[in-house]
Amino acid sequence: MARPRVFISTDMQLITGVNEVDGDKDDVQSLVHALMYQDKINIVGIASTVSKWQPGANDERFIHHVIDEYGVDHAKLAAHGQPGEFKTAAGLHAVTYQGTKSVVTGVPEATEASAAIIGEARAAKAAGEPLYVVTWGGTGDIARALYDAPDIADAIRLISSAGSVQGSGPYKYILNTFAGQKGFWWIDVNDTLEGVFASENDKYPLAVSLAEVKEFADGHGNLGTFFFENSQDLRGAGGSYSGMKMGDSPGILYLIDQANNDNPTSESWGGEYRQVGTNHWTDLTDQALNFSDSNGARTIYEDRAAWLGDFKARFDWLSGEAPSPPPTDPAPTEPGPVEPAPTEPVPVDPTPPEPTPVDPALDTITVRISGTEYKGDPNFALLVDGKTVDTTNLVTAEHKTGQWQTFTFTGDFDAAGTQSHSVGIKFTNDRYNRDAGDRNLYVDEVTFNDQVNSSDALLTMNGAKSWDFVL
Repeated sequence: MARPRVFISTDMQLITGVNEVDGDKDDVQSLVHALMYQDKINIVGIASTVSKWQPGANDERFIHHVIDEYGVDHAKLAAHGQPGEFKTAAGLHAVTYQGTKSVVTGVPEATEASAAIIGEARAAKAAGEPLYVVTWGGTGDIARALYDAPDIADAIRLISSAGSVQGSGPYKYILNTFAGQKGFWWIDVNDTLEGVFASENDKYPLAVSLAEVKEFADGHGNLGTFFFENSQDLRGAGGSYSGMKMGDSPGILYLIDQANNDNPTSESWGGEYRQVGTNHWTDLTDQALNFSDSNGARTIYEDRAAWLGDFKARFDWLSGEAPSPPPTDPAPTEPGPVEPAPTEPVPVDPTPPEPTPVDPALDTITVRISGTEYKGDPNFALLVDGKTVDTTNLVTAEHKTGQWQTFTFTGDFDAAGTQSHSVGIKFTNDRYNRDAGDRNLYVDEVTFNDQVNSSDALLTMNGAKSWDFVL
């Protein structure tokens, strides 16, 4: 059975050692958790969206930072899945998007993230599969996607965490326009999520202490240490408590166990829910923990030993060295016969081989580019008329020393006749530390079928710039 397609929307705004604000690091923990389960889920998008509590502080650069940390241990995780299940860091960078940064009273403006949700929902629908949109913050981008493309409603399965308190405008739009209608499917998680981190009798201190996190994560690969670092002082400048919170993880927990994903009323690691309308579920009212405002939380709490034990075991995968790739031409177990050297020289054909012909119908795009390295080389994706052609292009030419390199892409990009085209260069893995370094891209020129556009561009943060052609 195909892994569920998942689009994550997170209001991440705080990472240990990157910035110090009044926020919450639990989204960092939840994203690490999700990335470590890609053998169970197919992550097709990750978006930065607004938090009601820290409006404007969210930024996709925080997601890219977590992906870079994951990339260090990618080979160790990939060894435990089927080929391609654990996406490379470059592959994840390419499907990371900026969403809304403002809390609004209605539906927000369209964003890169809302457009990506529409594209992924239509792709899922064409494949006869649902797209699970898991929101860890505001629901503005999914609301905008539904506003712009109501045809995707029956392809969406929304699992929102605390969406009702994160921004009433988009939430109310979804509730009034799509809940119970148009084939839309929604688990509206509110207090149930407290079962991830609370004890039976109180919400705080966190049930999984910092000492316990240190034991199962710290020193277990780069990602384990990163998870431990982001279990300390979870509120940053806004307060002081430590441990494992992962309050936004019910949606992922719901998808990675052996439960029936079609029936939210059945038992699941991600909780059990009561039906309040057609394809619409929310917290149970009779499964609270022993403190107020914890409706449904016991349905996650009761399975904590199982899902937490499974998560801890995955950190053990990260210990030690990354496995070596298998040899492409392994030596035989038995030595083969040694062929004797020929007594006569082998004649050489004086006629050079014919060059492989190039299909004249194909188009060629070249990009002359360089970059600055910081904890890894910059990467770009190539887009033609808004469609992604190639996602993994690591730039090793160092701009500081005057180096340049040229990437060449060949394909059927241009229809017959004179047409306008746009070639986009999307910077996908920006990283910056004011005191240590800055990863950037520098574009010198772009050509399309020998037509040169020599406009220079500097990309200092994730995003795309375009070069236009008339062919």
